[in-house]
Amino acid sequence: MNTSHEVRGGTALVLLTCLMFALGPIAVDLSLPGLPAIQQAIGSATEHVELTLTAVLLGMAVGQFLIGAVADAYGRKIPLILSLAVFTAASLACAMSHGLTMLALARFVQALGLGVAVVMARSVVADAFEGRAVARVYSTAVMATGVATVLAPLAGGRLLAAYGWPVLF
Repeated sequence: MNTSHEVRGGTALVLLTCLMFALGPIAVDLSLPGLPAIQQAIGSATEHVELTLTAVLLGMAVGQFLIGAVADAYGRKIPLILSLAVFTAASLACAMSHGLTMLALARFVQALGLGVAVVMARSVVADAFEGRAVARVYSTAVMATGVATVLAPLAGGRLLAAYGWPVLF
């Protein structure tokens, strides 16, 4: 049994898995420095931009919960591609939001796609690798997630200063 990263996947699959795992912290943490600017630009005294973070967490939970049966029925590729398309479209909707309600709804849909993508990434690793290689790929992906968690707010602050809050999405 080959226990390297080359088992039915290779380095490209490992990198893709790392990106999929890191996409969650990137999507959430990149926008954190922009919350005050978003509140000022599209918020009101009675609406709070922090609720969009709740929408993200709820969307991720729902997306992860719903995908299991779909992936078993239709495979991994189609749900993964569709989830990334939903994530991308919802990210554009976030950037074009003119109110906090629209932003929160777009963030929820964005997170639905993200939740599905994360589950699919885990499933692909379990399908493509065997034995210790699975643990090695997961540990590499967790490390990438940690790095993304640290770097995303820094990048978000720089992007916010240079281009404004919509670019964060």
